[in-house]
Amino acid sequence: MRLLPLVLGVALVGCVQVIELPPGDPLQELPSPAATRSGEPFLSTDASGTVHLSWLERSGDSTYALRYARLVGETWSDVRTIAERNDFFVNWADFPSVVASGNGTLFAHWLQRRPGGKYSYDVMITRSADSGRTWSAGEVLHRDGIAAEHGFVAIWPGDDGGIEAAWLDGRGTTHHDASMRAMHVATTSIGADGALGSELLLDQRNCDCCQVAATRTTRGPVVAYRDRTEDEVRDISVVRRVDGAWTTPAVVHDDHWQIDACPVNGPALASRGDTVVIAWFTGAQDTARVRVAYSTDAGASFSPPQRIDAGNRGRAVVEHFHVDTPGRGVVAGAHRQHHRRGTPASRPSRRNVRSTRGAGAIVRGPRERLSQDHAPRRRTRRRMDRPGRLGARPTRALPAGVAAMTGRRFALAVVLWSAVACARSDAPPTEVAVGKPIPPYAATTLEGKAASIADQKGKVVLLNVWATWCAPCREEIPYLQSLYDQHAANGLEVIGVSVDASGSEATIRDFRTDFGMRYPIWLDPDERVQTLYMALGVPASYLIDREGVLRWKHLGTVRATDTSFTKALGEALGAPLN
Repeated sequence: MRLLPLVLGVALVGCVQVIELPPGDPLQELPSPAATRSGEPFLSTDASGTVHLSWLERSGDSTYALRYARLVGETWSDVRTIAERNDFFVNWADFPSVVASGNGTLFAHWLQRRPGGKYSYDVMITRSADSGRTWSAGEVLHRDGIAAEHGFVAIWPGDDGGIEAAWLDGRGTTHHDASMRAMHVATTSIGADGALGSELLLDQRNCDCCQVAATRTTRGPVVAYRDRTEDEVRDISVVRRVDGAWTTPAVVHDDHWQIDACPVNGPALASRGDTVVIAWFTGAQDTARVRVAYSTDAGASFSPPQRIDAGNRGRAVVEHFHVDTPGRGVVAGAHRQHHRRGTPASRPSRRNVRSTRGAGAIVRGPRERLSQDHAPRRRTRRRMDRPGRLGARPTRALPAGVAAMTGRRFALAVVLWSAVACARSDAPPTEVAVGKPIPPYAATTLEGKAASIADQKGKVVLLNVWATWCAPCREEIPYLQSLYDQHAANGLEVIGVSVDASGSEATIRDFRTDFGMRYPIWLDPDERVQTLYMALGVPASYLIDREGVLRWKHLGTVRATDTSFTKALGEALGAPLN
C-alpha cells in the first residue's frame, strides 16, 4: 500500500498526538525527517507524484536552516540544506516553500531581512537542478528596491521549466501620503535559468497578512487573495490571466466581512483542467464560517458557496480528492482549537462532496470522523519546535497537490479547516461577552515569569493581542503607551500579548525598545488567547474592569477617536477621559 502524506501534514504542524485511521483506510502515518527545534513545514507534489517537503530548523540562537527532503517510495531522502542564515525572517504565518517546475527543477523561497529596514524583508528565490543536492545563490524576487514587507508567496509551475509567483508586496505601504498606503499583490515569472520576467501589480489594495493562493488551469493561472476596500471590507477576490493579460479583480462572494484588522487567513485553491475549487474563512456578521465554491470555467465565475465547517471555527486548506466517481470528492476538517498537554489531538473529519452544474458544492451525508476513538491505536511523537497550524497561513501547511502523490486519479478538494489541530474538537466555545466575567487566561511574561488575568484583579486591564509583523498593531502602540502613561496611577494596566512564534524573544525585545513600549508584554506563541477569546485576527483588544468583567472588546486598531472605547475606559477607571 502506498502511503498518502495527508496524515504527515497533520503530524508536521505540531500536534503531540498523531491521528491514526481505522483498519482498511488507505491513509497511514509517515515519520517526519525533521529534527527537533523545527517548524514552518511546507508540502508540495510535482507532476510525477513526488512529494517535496521543506521546513525551518533552528540551529543557533538566531540562526535557522531551511531544510529539504523528498519522499522516495515510502521513505524520505537524505535531508539537504537549502540555506542557513542568521537573517531569516521567521514567522509562523509566512514561511518558506519548495516547488518543482515542469522539467523537475526545484525552486525554493524564503524571507530575508533587508538591510536598512529593521522590519522590512525580501523574498529570496533559489533553484536546484540536481534534486536538491546543491542550490543557487539566493536572489531577490521583486525589483522595487524598497525597504518594506514582501511575502506570502504562492508559486506554480510555468512554461519551459520555470515557475511563476504571486506575493504580497509592501512597496505601496511607504507612500508619502498616508491615505494612499496599502499592500499590493504582485506577480512575475522565473525562468529555468533564474532569469526574472516582467513584474506586474495585480491589485493595489489588499489585506496585509493573509496568504495568496494560486493554481494553474488549462486556460491559465488563477490567483486568489483577501482583498481590502477603503471601508475595510476584506472578502476574497480572484484574478486570472486570459490571452496573456491579467483580468481585473473579481470578488468570489460578497461576504461583506468588515474588519479593521488582519485575519491572517487567506484563501486556498486547487484545480483540474478548467474546474477550480476555492475555500476560505469569513467572520462576516460576527459568525465564523468556512466556505467552498466551484468554478467550471477556469475561475471566470463561481457557484454560490456552501458552508462546510458545521459551526466550527477555523481555516481552510483545499486539497485533491479521489475521483473514481466523477465529480465526487472528500472534504475533511478539524475544529480550530489549540493543543494543551494532557488532551487528545483534535479529530479531522471528512464529507463527500459533489460538484454539479449550477448547484455548486453539495455536501453529501454527515460529517465523518477520521477516528481517534480507540486509545490503543494512538501514538505520541515529539512535536516540532512550536505547535504549528493546519494552514497557519491556511494554504501553506498542506498546499494544493499534496494528496495526489500516487499518480492515481485525484482531483479537487480535500478541505481542512483548522488553525491548529491540537486539542479536543468537541470542547464548547468559551463565552466572551461584554458585561460578563472574562474567562481565565495565563501566559508567560517576556522576562520568563508566570502571569495571569486573575493576578490583575483590582486593576483596569486593557489586554491587547499583537505581533511584531502586524502592521495595524504598530499603528496603535503609541496610543496604547500614552494611555498607560496617563492612567497607570489610576489603576490602568495595559498588557500586550505577543503571538509571535516561539523563539522570537530577541525580536520582541528589540521591537519593544524601538516603539518605546513600557507596559508589560506577555508571550503566547501558541495563540491560546485568540482561541480562548475568539479573536478572528490581530490586533484584538479587551477592556476588563477591576472585578474581572469584560467592559469592551474590539477587533482592529484601538483609536482615540473611538468614543465607545473612551467611554468604557472612563467608566472603568471611575473618571471620564480628557
